[in-house]
Amino acid sequence: MKYTKGKWINFLDSDDKLESNALEEIYSNSLDFDEDIDVISIPRYQFDAVEGPMTLNHKFKGNRVVNIFEEYDFPRTPVNSSFLRRETAMKFKFNKDLIISEDSLFINKLILEKCKFGVVGTTRYFYRKRLEEDSLINTKKLEKSYYNLRMEIYFKELIKYSIKKYGSVLKYIQSVLMYDL
Repeated sequence: MKYTKGKWINFLDSDDKLESNALEEIYSNSLDFDEDIDVISIPRYQFDAVEGPMTLNHKFKGNRVVNIFEEYDFPRTPVNSSFLRRETAMKFKFNKDLIISEDSLFINKLILEKCKFGVVGTTRYFYRKRLEEDSLINTKKLEKSYYNLRMEIYFKELIKYSIKKYGSVLKYIQSVLMYDL
């Protein structure tokens, strides 16, 4: 991240793609959202071996700001389909002890800064779902350590962060963790 420039950054996976209007939609909506948010998310769609919308896409109604106190059941876990305000994102680090879910921990700590995030439903992120089950996430799910590390590091750290910042585990964080389970 230290080599990035500009106001917004994204972590596009090397085998995924954005809809052709994505950058324009993110940019124009970021002007409308102004300083209210540090995260703008777009809906994800699978392509390749499996095609179609992914879970939670029904929540991407229009272009708007989501307040996590009012709409706590809209968990954000993937960082790849989100654009992050560089200035705020630079305050956080990816947890290098996590191989999987480091992005979920990162993005949710970022969301907890303002307890809001932007939603742009007028464009898409295309997530490649391969026919071969050899992707990192698919192979790791077969290992016990995948679940133990996620509980020990990701879940506990996010719970502790919410308690430190707000004195409790916010309903939004509860929703994120239940969704991830």
